[in-house]
Amino acid sequence: MSQDLKHIIRQEYLKCAQDPAHFMKKYCFIQHPQRGRVMFNLYPFQEKTLRLFRDNPYSIVLKSRQLGISTLAAGYSLWLMIFHKVGWVGSALYILLLD
Repeated sequence: MSQDLKHIIRQEYLKCAQDPAHFMKKYCFIQHPQRGRVMFNLYPFQEKTLRLFRDNPYSIVLKSRQLGISTLAAGYSLWLMIFHKVGWVGSALYILLLD
């Protein structure tokens, strides 16, 4: 592998490790009922929620249905497990996944 390609891959990895929204928009897919597998394009309120998750690890979310917050919490859990190797992900975010 050339040094330029290694540098590009390293920069992308670091960007993903620092920003869960970038990781989800670029590498995560969701299953849409009519369109099938689609990219996880985040709405502005979802990006704000991700920042709140990251800055406040003990957040409580009062939400309505069909906002994609459960899927967002699952994606955030994936991001934590891949890039931050924390052991408390399952127990800390389980409340967010209940509807």
